[in-house]
Formats: sequence, C-alpha cells, structure tokens
Amino acid sequence: MGWHRREISDQLSFIFNESWRFTATRDKRLLQSQIGGAKIG
Repeated sequence: MGWHRREISDQLSFIFNESWRFTATRDKRLLQSQIGGAKIG
C-alpha cells in the first residue's frame, strides 16, 4: 500500500515539475516578447 502511494506521489511530482517547467518557459517567452516590444517601441 505504501509503495503504491509512493508511486502515485512520484507521478504527481513529475506532473507538477513538467507543468512548472512549461509555465516557466511560457512566462520567459512572454517576458522576452514584452522586453522586445519595449525595445522596439
């Protein structure tokens, strides 16, 4: 039972890490586009 719960927590942490990485990449792109727009503007 504990092993099964450990596996679920590992999957949850993996999903969380992946979603955080995706959000960080998206935010970085948004920030770069805003900086680029500010430079152009």
